[in-house]
Amino acid sequence: MRRFRFTIVFIVILAIGAVSIVAVSPRIARYSLALLLAGTQSKYTLPSLYQEQKRPIRVLIVPGHDEESVGAVYHGLRETDLAVTLGEELMALFAHDTRFAPIITRTSNGYTDTFVALFENNREGIKSFRDYVKYYTQLFVWHKIIVPKKTVDHATARPEQALKLYGINWWANGNNIDLALHIHFNDYPRKNRNKPGEYYGYTVYYPEQQLPNHAASKPLAEALHTRLRTVVSPSTYPQESGGFVASQDLIALGANGSLDPAALLIEYSYIYEPWLQDAETREHMIKKLAQETYQGIVEHLKTANPKN
Repeated sequence: MRRFRFTIVFIVILAIGAVSIVAVSPRIARYSLALLLAGTQSKYTLPSLYQEQKRPIRVLIVPGHDEESVGAVYHGLRETDLAVTLGEELMALFAHDTRFAPIITRTSNGYTDTFVALFENNREGIKSFRDYVKYYTQLFVWHKIIVPKKTVDHATARPEQALKLYGINWWANGNNIDLALHIHFNDYPRKNRNKPGEYYGYTVYYPEQQLPNHAASKPLAEALHTRLRTVVSPSTYPQESGGFVASQDLIALGANGSLDPAALLIEYSYIYEPWLQDAETREHMIKKLAQETYQGIVEHLKTANPKN
């Protein structure tokens, strides 16, 4: 009887919290608590969409950082620029395949009109969404429904950048995105930023198993990890587990249960690696990495069990 009363009280607390937050931004009423409790709300698996051609797969390409937060910098190279270059290569590859409908958040000209409008016109709605998912995650942690797990120590995103990432998740949930690809280049803290660090290699991050989009994301992450290691080496940084890492706290992957579609974040290399320093080699390798990313995703979707 005591346990029954506890359950009723807990449900009432959830309901009151939901009403108060959704009242601020009605649009987030579409975002279901089932994401945290039961997983993705997608009607089809990615392999079934590809193999049965039910409709084009909507891929959201998110080049990491922007002009307000440029990311890693080494000898004049900026992560924000490298991410856009690779992102535009990926965009072109997916755009030439009728099985995909790619969307990119940012090009060399800045954020696209869609995302400029998103950030300018929906600031309060995005804040409400962020508060909503954080509120429930905290409740679920408190009640031991979710167990916090930390795998890699990341630099905390600046508040404005974090808000943009939650905004992108909010938009992706409401616009039938099937897969989000976040593009990054890594760095490692050191005293002299003009000298290379001691670690190198790529890392594929995917949502940790308690996040709603874990099951849809992990097989893609495995396929991409296998493909990339034929071209570049996996990360040697101990916390990055040989280039394949599940993460619970990256907003890009759906921290706090904030993202429905599958998502991957790829750190393609450390920014100080030699191949990035030579312009000709860099251009060749960025094209190659975009090609391998595209092919890795296509090969997985083509051969995977459509029921998974």
